[in-house]
Amino acid sequence: MKTNLFEKLYYLSFTLKGDPVKVITSITDAFRRAMDFKQVAVYTQTLEGLHLLASSPAMLCGKKGYLCYDINIDGEKAGELLIATKRNTPVQASRRKIIFAFIAQLGSLLKQTREAQAGKVEDICRYRKLLNTDQLTGLYNRYYFEESVDLLQKQKIQPVSIIMIDVDGLKKINDTLGHRYGDQMLAATASLLKRTFRKADLVARIGGDEFAVILPHASQNIVEKRCASLSRNMEIYNKQNHFPPLRFSFGAATSTGHTESIRSLLEEADMKMYEQKRKNYQKAINCLPLCPPVQEMPTAGLYR
Repeated sequence: MKTNLFEKLYYLSFTLKGDPVKVITSITDAFRRAMDFKQVAVYTQTLEGLHLLASSPAMLCGKKGYLCYDINIDGEKAGELLIATKRNTPVQASRRKIIFAFIAQLGSLLKQTREAQAGKVEDICRYRKLLNTDQLTGLYNRYYFEESVDLLQKQKIQPVSIIMIDVDGLKKINDTLGHRYGDQMLAATASLLKRTFRKADLVARIGGDEFAVILPHASQNIVEKRCASLSRNMEIYNKQNHFPPLRFSFGAATSTGHTESIRSLLEEADMKMYEQKRKNYQKAINCLPLCPPVQEMPTAGLYR
């Protein structure tokens, strides 16, 4: 065994930077040459089974006749080290100590690999949440809503109910009081929706002042109760928060058979919502105080 080559093996495991898998590949090749083995391979344990990380030489000779050593991390199996000696000679005790030291180095590197993979999974989850979530309200956004509608259509779940909700007077509040108050109304609406509907229901903000709720396995009777509860929650909110008052219009639709599409339910609920919005607007107009008649100014003596 070449002393300088073995020293290189030792320092490689501590000095190489970057991807731990590339480091494992480098030190596996250095380890085989330093120990004068015929074949060395490193496997990592995954949910699907053992996965080859590194092999020196690159092509495996087959697992028959290999010495197999477990690579453990915190007492759990994280992979395997396979060694094929030349002419299948046994490994001396002094060389086994070197093998166990190498296994310890591999365990440290595999741990780094797992931590890096865990970090990637966290990043994916975070970016997925950003992609699917409306930042102001914390509800699902239109992208996620549309994806869910298509998925629900394929699953053919029955019955399905949809509620469309629109905040009344949001534009006027933004124009007169400022967007801070408008955002407050949107956040309050989202809070009421979360409080009113089940965890199994999908609540989303699909536009500036528009929200939608998908209720899987919800009959018309259930939807009517949820809408009544939503109205009560709105009144409770307005008693506790007098300015600006929160008002919204909503419309609901429930499937009656397998032939209806989710899109048709959306259109039906949307039409009912706008009908209620028209009625609410007309009601608000009728409640306005009548303006006093304009008195005509006297004209006598104006032109002399």
